[in-house]
Formats: sequence, C-alpha cells, structure tokens
Amino acid sequence: MNENLESGIIFGKMNSKKIRLYFRYYDGQDYRGQYYGNYFNYKGIGLKFSL
Repeated sequence: MNENLESGIIFGKMNSKKIRLYFRYYDGQDYRGQYYGNYFNYKGIGLKFSL
C-alpha cells in the first residue's frame, strides 16, 4: 500500500506572479517502477515560483 500526501499554500493574486510553499510525503513502493519491490519513505519541503 502506498501513501502520498502533498499540501501547500499559494501566495499571490490571480493572474499575477505567485509563490507556492508545499510539503510532500511519500511512503511505499517505487512509483516509477525502476526499482520495483523497493520501498521509499521521504518527506520534503518545496518552494515554487510561477510567472
């Protein structure tokens, strides 16, 4: 069983530049299939700029 969570907040107005701050969590098998059978568990914080 795989668990995936992504949650965040966007700073900025509609139709303008924005900054997105988010948290990502994944626990389960390799979702790309390259390492089928291996399990990954990671957490991360991200920052994304939109023009």
